Amino acid sequence: MEEPQISDTTTTPTFHSTPTGDSPRRSRRRRRRDSQSISNSIRKISKRIVPGGESLGMEKLFDETAGYIMALQCQVKGLRALASFFEKLDKKENAKLGA
Repeated sequence: MEEPQISDTTTTPTFHSTPTGDSPRRSRRRRRRDSQSISNSIRKISKRIVPGGESLGMEKLFDETAGYIMALQCQVKGLRALASFFEKLDKKENAKLGA
């Protein structure tokens, strides 16, 4: 039985940063278009979520969005603290009734 011959010429795979057939200019246009599309989507969503967001400019909208997110995080933290407090209170009441 013969052993397979290994070729001395090996090819190195080439990797392109752009899809095959796309010029760098076309790739930049696609990235710019995708970036604009994402920005438009974020803007639309933020305007719907943030109270009064429909009447705000882009810079003010992002400031308001950040403030709104922080306010929501504080509310969640406060509600968790209240839930924990009432949970402990309920356990104490149940322990007294069961004793």
